[in-house]
Amino acid sequence: CADSKVDALCEALQAVVGQWRGRFPSPLPLEFYSSSNFIGLFVEEKVAEVIKSFAADFATEAASKA
Repeated sequence: CADSKVDALCEALQAVVGQWRGRFPSPLPLEFYSSSNFIGLFVEEKVAEVIKSFAADFATEAASKA
């Protein structure tokens, strides 16, 4: 995003975080995986859906403020 829109983007993120407070599992359950050529953190499908919904809400809010 353009530098001039960073403040609006931060406001959008703060607004969505406020709306979502208490809806994320705490702590976020992450499963660590490593091999010789990969390191990753994975979440269960249910948690992934929550994260996707949060991202969609943030995208909507960011688009409305940008």
